[in-house]
Amino acid sequence: MIEKQIIFVPEAAKYAWDNIEVSPIWDDGNGVAKVCERGEESYWSVYLHQFEGGVRCIADLPTEILAYQFAHLLKNAVISHTQLLIRIN
Repeated sequence: MIEKQIIFVPEAAKYAWDNIEVSPIWDDGNGVAKVCERGEESYWSVYLHQFEGGVRCIADLPTEILAYQFAHLLKNAVISHTQLLIRIN
């Protein structure tokens, strides 16, 4: 379970991608995590759709709002060609 923590994997963004997806994730606490229905989630994941097919998880966030805000931030940074710098204290 992700509690007040953002896990960001910037290496995942270096591959060519064409879309962003946000999904609720259920985690049993023993290493098993899977996409679930809204309301059953332990946290939310942000995925990048790869041009070659498939998706890559780029971030896990504690709430749906934060996940969508992060996805929006990433999309706008790419569109405006700005560098995305995230600092977590």
